[in-house]
Amino acid sequence: MALALSPPPLSATSAFLTGIFGFSSEATVARITVLGTGYLRATHAACMAELGHEVLGVDNDPEKIASLSAGKVPFYEPGLAALVSRHTRSGRLSFTTSLQEAADFGDIHFLCVGTPSTTGGRADLRYVDSVIDSLAPHLTRARSWSASPPCRSRPQPG
Repeated sequence: MALALSPPPLSATSAFLTGIFGFSSEATVARITVLGTGYLRATHAACMAELGHEVLGVDNDPEKIASLSAGKVPFYEPGLAALVSRHTRSGRLSFTTSLQEAADFGDIHFLCVGTPSTTGGRADLRYVDSVIDSLAPHLTRARSWSASPPCRSRPQPG
């Protein structure tokens, strides 16, 4: 079954960007980076491109980046390969291993890295900390909104 998404009304996108990130109400397209290109992260990046945003996926795995850049998804998710292929061809979705490129490109940075459980059942934030420590020195572009990137993670079971 093919995934068929249609963009929301521009007013909904504008309201989201204005309310959350402080973009002007005329803003309809954001430049978004998604740091991490695993199963959920690549899906997030492709769906943001489907909504009309310019998206740059970032990962430290050059083979995965080469595959995604060629429009090929290295795992199975119904409809995702078609989305990735369509949006890499259109130029709305691209991929890199460069954090400098990500910092130069993005207005919004989604940190989508793993947070495995520790032996005590707490979230292990070493990957989140590593991405922040690696990306922060490259964030030199002045912005009119807060530089705090949104983070997302799957909740821990239990």
